[in-house]
Amino acid sequence: MKLLRSLLEELEDLLLALQSTRNVTGNKRMPNRRKKKKQLVLKIQMFIEKVLSRLIADPSLVMHTAINLPFLNLLSSNAENTPEGPPWDIKSVLQTGKDKTKKTLSMTTSITIPSACDFHLHLRQDEMMRMVTPKVQEGGVSLAYIMPNLQPPIKTTAEALAYKAELEALAPNVTFYMTLYLSPELTPEEVRKAAKAGIAGVKSYPRGVTTNSESGIENYEVYYPVFKAMEEEGLVLNLHGEIPSDAEKDICVMNAEERFLPQLEKIHRAFPKLKIVLEHATTKAAVDMVKSLGDTVGCSITVHHLQLIVDDWAGQAHHFCKPVAKYPHDRDALRDIVKSGHPRFFLGTDSAPHPIAAKEGPKSNAGVFTTPLVLPYLAKIFEEIGCLDKLENFACHYGRQFYGLSHKQGFEDKKVTLVKESNTVVPAKFEISSTEDLGVVVPFYANKDIGWKITSNFY
Repeated sequence: MKLLRSLLEELEDLLLALQSTRNVTGNKRMPNRRKKKKQLVLKIQMFIEKVLSRLIADPSLVMHTAINLPFLNLLSSNAENTPEGPPWDIKSVLQTGKDKTKKTLSMTTSITIPSACDFHLHLRQDEMMRMVTPKVQEGGVSLAYIMPNLQPPIKTTAEALAYKAELEALAPNVTFYMTLYLSPELTPEEVRKAAKAGIAGVKSYPRGVTTNSESGIENYEVYYPVFKAMEEEGLVLNLHGEIPSDAEKDICVMNAEERFLPQLEKIHRAFPKLKIVLEHATTKAAVDMVKSLGDTVGCSITVHHLQLIVDDWAGQAHHFCKPVAKYPHDRDALRDIVKSGHPRFFLGTDSAPHPIAAKEGPKSNAGVFTTPLVLPYLAKIFEEIGCLDKLENFACHYGRQFYGLSHKQGFEDKKVTLVKESNTVVPAKFEISSTEDLGVVVPFYANKDIGWKITSNFY
């Protein structure tokens, strides 16, 4: 950043000196003036090509800083075409830099980034838990934020801590943060107890909209005393942002999220200091709403919602989840927000395994399983949409920064290396148990070549 600032200051000084000659007329001055302009543009191009390449891990910082500095306004005020060279157009110069960045990224065959943080994860219980939990680290994830919708749900601090102990025994390299299930049993006193025990948040499920949500919410205002205690204690409110389908009100899976958004805004206005996360956003409307609200409102985005649209899950049980993937313009909005590097949008996979019989039966359970290959999936997607340089912040930093959470001691700076390699095929299935016939779980993109694999993990 110091290098960037010094270069920009140098360029600003050059431009100010150049501007001082602007009102001087006469042929003797014109060649010198043009020469200085050429020198300025060459230095700008050098800045774009050299500095941007050095900061390729976060080029948005370079672009944002540059575009907003005063010297660019000065440059625009001096713009003119000359026969000796190209137009003095700062936009075209910056676009050249962006194009060069994209070209560099397209040639990338290996990346090393910090281990990932998954801020929305389902690890189930019993044999499914014992199969899935060790695979968290296999996907390059070292910090996991765990959902409480077990059977029965995790409603007390004691239950959350007991569950955490089970998970830590299965995956000691992973830092687990636990949540409570929002229900009538949850009191302000229990919230304060949970905060002291290190519980990170409370998850809200509208009644009946997804897996194990039968104990979910019908009215949020009755929980305002709980929200007030959460705001005071620093717990995060995690919202499954849908309302139940209702044919009489023209509500179904395709608009249930958008119809929920006024409730998100209402809670935020009532508790502006309460951190709220709109989970697994699927619509442009959700992206726009979160952007419009304050810095205490964040949003998790899944792996599969960056790839899928409605056509991909209609008739394909293993792509079916809640909330469902929506229209192409909605997927574009999710992609655009991660490409922009917005710090309040971050990874939450909502990876949710089900036995194949529960996915391919008469009624498919909602859930997509991505846990074993989180970072390879993301590398494929971010490369395809031209923002591999944004992967690190999205998957490793933004969520942790929003929540204010940290890794367990000894895992703060661990790295993961991914390599681009063809014939990296996703397994067809994962056996739930090696000792009992409990079926298999089919992962996202089963049998497909995702082109990236982890060659050096954090543990």
